[in-house]
Parts: sequence; structure tokens; C-alpha cells
Amino acid sequence: MSPGTYLRLRREATGLSLRELAYQFFTPPLDLAEVEQLLVNAEADDAPLDAGSLHRVNLFVPLDIEIYASLLAELPTRSVCRRCACSWFDPCQDSFGPCAWADAAATLCTRCARIEATAEKQKRPVA
Repeated sequence: MSPGTYLRLRREATGLSLRELAYQFFTPPLDLAEVEQLLVNAEADDAPLDAGSLHRVNLFVPLDIEIYASLLAELPTRSVCRRCACSWFDPCQDSFGPCAWADAAATLCTRCARIEATAEKQKRPVA
């Protein structure tokens, strides 16, 4: 997983669009379009977020800063969900509480496993 993919998955897991996050992140004298472009560039892996910007994003999007830093440095990371990018230190929350790992390899959280199972059921023809 790339650092930009990690940021995008975490943002999407919160339900925020890029524009909505940019608006939350926006502080004059920066222009809203500049902030949105900064986020677009970060998610496209064109320009990583600096520490200040990363911590500001983390006010609105739950992130594991150590995972982001490891991904930037291309170092091994702790387990990260392949669907929402949650981790042990940054679990998803749903009506069942915080998620856990759904597979032995720790690549899919229980919340995302339930979402995938529901989607798979909806694909099956009704008998």
C-alpha cells in the first residue's frame, strides 16, 4: 500500500470527500483550492504531507502516523486493513464496537469483512 492510498482509504472510511476534508483543513491565508490540491497531491503520491499538515488532517481523519511514516520510508508496517486501512492502533468502529482482524494474515478487519460478505450475498441469485 502506498502512503497516498493509505490517506485516501482512511479519508473514505470517515465518509469525507476531498473537498469536505479540504474545507475542514482550510485556514487562511491558504486558498481552499490550494488546500484541496495539497490533499489531491498527497493521495496521488505526488507530494507527501509534511508533519504539520499530517497532524491537521489527523484532526478530521483518524490516522496511524507511524504507519504513514513507514509507508513513506518504504519500511514494513504493522497490519493494515486492505479495504479501509485501519490498524490495531486505529480500529474501525461500527454497531459491534471496535473491529478486530478477520483473517489470520491481518489484512482485513471484521467491519470490512462484514461489508464484503453482505455485498457478496447481494450478488447471489435468490433461489
